[in-house]
Amino acid sequence: DKKESFEEKINENNITLRDIEIKIKEYEGELEYLSNRETNIPKEYDELRQNICTSLSLPSFSLYYLGELIRIKEDSGDWKNPLLKTLNAHALDLLVKKEYEKEVSEYLDSKDIGLNVNVVIVEERLFENDNTTELQSLVEIKENNNPYKEWLLGEISHITDYSLTLNLKDFLEREKAILPSSLIKNEDKLIKYDEKESNGTIKNYIGWDNKKKRHELIQYIKGQEDERLYFENLLRQNRINRDKCNSVLNNLSRLKDYTDWDVIDVKTIERVLKEKEDEKRDFLAKNKDIEEKRTQLEEEKRKKALEEDIMRKVANANNAGDQKKDL
Repeated sequence: DKKESFEEKINENNITLRDIEIKIKEYEGELEYLSNRETNIPKEYDELRQNICTSLSLPSFSLYYLGELIRIKEDSGDWKNPLLKTLNAHALDLLVKKEYEKEVSEYLDSKDIGLNVNVVIVEERLFENDNTTELQSLVEIKENNNPYKEWLLGEISHITDYSLTLNLKDFLEREKAILPSSLIKNEDKLIKYDEKESNGTIKNYIGWDNKKKRHELIQYIKGQEDERLYFENLLRQNRINRDKCNSVLNNLSRLKDYTDWDVIDVKTIERVLKEKEDEKRDFLAKNKDIEEKRTQLEEEKRKKALEEDIMRKVANANNAGDQKKDL
């Protein structure tokens, strides 16, 4: 039973270590990819953009994903996560100018790209309401190398056009509202964006600088390496315990070979046992002598300390007498 238990633990350890290795390779691959660029956009979406530009002979800076052109302000407080989740739902919208609409449409029509892509033709997306929403005021729009600055003001205003509510009662009374939990009400629809990365954190494609994401990935890799070391040690110990069980089972299996118990050398065993008993007795006798000497030494130390204490008190009394005599 013990052996089977250790075998199960060994299998579990191997599965866990395999999963950890997969995660480490995934994080290292993403880190290497992000280290060569500034975008937070996933690799497969960035490659799609490059393929479109190459196939259509478009300049590499002619296509942008919405998430690359905006970021959330640091002082956004409790609304940071709801805003991040709301914007992430649109972060992978590919922004295409009207003049490239036909070429991009033909490319997407002729290819099986293996991704869900939402292409937004910029000039065709104009909104009447230009009022700044409460959530929009927490969003920054990239200034440099951004051909869509003006358009983004209206787009972000439309995406974030929700009343900020703190309780479910107010939330349900509004046509368009959002809670700190990221639950959104849009007329007759309830929307919840909770998609997470493989490491369990909220997916984040927002921002035109990925330094923070690279730092997080480095920490994830370090954490996984620590986990790997822990489970490697656990695996090693479980293998040792399994091997001990095998050794015991091998010894026990030899008993099946004994049909005549007279063949066992009982005399030799008795002699070894007697020798061990003698060694034990001698050891206890020596220890008893040592214990007596230790007790004597402690007693002498106690007497010496007592004598020193008496001498110190006598000296103090003499000093006090001398001082009294002088007075």
